Amino acid sequence: MTSHGLDPDLDDDMFELWSQFQQNATARLRKAAPTVTNVTLWTSTLTSTPDLAAKIPSRGHIIQIWTDSLDKIIPRILEQNYSVGQVNL
Repeated sequence: MTSHGLDPDLDDDMFELWSQFQQNATARLRKAAPTVTNVTLWTSTLTSTPDLAAKIPSRGHIIQIWTDSLDKIIPRILEQNYSVGQVNL
């Protein structure tokens, strides 16, 4: 992380590096497979951040919900205009 000018002790910096990785991986996927329209992310600490849409654009991403249907993260994800998929647990 320090090679990217980020502090490994700061959560915000970890999320920044994670989102950079995700965006880079998505760009490579779309270059290799141009017909891919959506990329699926599982719920995680990254998708729990209040400003997820600032880190990962909602357009072209689906958030796969891996928690129960009462999880407080679901309304936040929906409010940021993400498409979602639900896994029944």
